[in-house]
Amino acid sequence: MLHTGKQSLIVKLHTLIKFGVSIFGLFIVVALFGEYLLRFFAPPHNYLTPELTYHDRLGYHIEPFKSGHDGWGFRNQDIPAQVDTVVIGDSFTYGVSVSANDAWPSRLANNVKQPIYNLSLGGYGAKQYQYLLETYAVLLKPRQVIIGLYLGDDIAVRLSQPNREKNTQRASNQRRFNLRHWLAANSFLYHFVVQSPVGDWVRLVENWWLTSESSSERYIFFDNTTNRTIFTPKARFRNLDLTSEKNQLGLEALKSIVLDMALFCRTQDIILKVVVFPTKERVFMDEYLSNGNENYPIMNQLFSAEDEVRQHLTKFLDEHKIEHLDLLEPLVQANRKSKLFFQDANGHMAKEGHEVTAKRIEHGLY
Repeated sequence: MLHTGKQSLIVKLHTLIKFGVSIFGLFIVVALFGEYLLRFFAPPHNYLTPELTYHDRLGYHIEPFKSGHDGWGFRNQDIPAQVDTVVIGDSFTYGVSVSANDAWPSRLANNVKQPIYNLSLGGYGAKQYQYLLETYAVLLKPRQVIIGLYLGDDIAVRLSQPNREKNTQRASNQRRFNLRHWLAANSFLYHFVVQSPVGDWVRLVENWWLTSESSSERYIFFDNTTNRTIFTPKARFRNLDLTSEKNQLGLEALKSIVLDMALFCRTQDIILKVVVFPTKERVFMDEYLSNGNENYPIMNQLFSAEDEVRQHLTKFLDEHKIEHLDLLEPLVQANRKSKLFFQDANGHMAKEGHEVTAKRIEHGLY
């Protein structure tokens, strides 16, 4: 009887293992088939995250033709001989965390039925924008150039030459094997999942410990049932606080660079336009305050600091007759109806935010 019982247990374990192997095999087949379909229907730059290398003027850049990027190393399928509009910016304009097709430059191009070339990369600032305008954008003979300014960090202007050692290290860090980095650089399916509601939920759970263990107001969890996300006010306030001499100088440097770009565009018969992106925290301000949140004074400090910078920048653009569009109110209104940002500590817009941005630029600035 005992021997028979052992045999029965072994048979059950063997059956269970076979079932598990079959399920795992089926998962692999489905994953590979999904990867194949995405690769067949979508261009590489639509999903794949490229590695960075050092650049003596930009600090770092994407090598030409890497991860489906074009011959200049930007997120386009090709380099046209001429284009109607060039957009230049950082991660908000590149479209970090969304596919290239969902990023606002692509959506705007579809809306207006005009070609748009995207000269953007995450982490770039005003000095890089100026270099890209004078070196690359002008070659495309555009009718207009749209500069995307993100208030969260664009007044932190770096006036010195790029630090080769620092930026080389930044690039080499990407090359150290990390499963997520490898998947981001090689798997379409990975990005498809990451950009889905499933990925959003996983990131939210993953970042939960940040808010529970943080005592420095670095991460703040917000939930009003219709919208939930994680704020990072400390980093944003550090870049916007005009009581800091560094930020005062940064704001003046930003104004000077924007004016230089405007003057350059006029000599080339190009129209320069500026789009101002607010921080995620400022977009949520009314909802945050209406929920009686008083535990984090830094949030109110951030709101005041950002509005002060916005006023300075708006006044400057008006005085110099530079066409501009502030996205704060359109994003505030739309955010009450749908989720425009990711639920985790990521401050970037989800595809819904890019859609609102494209429509607002189309009707208010294009």
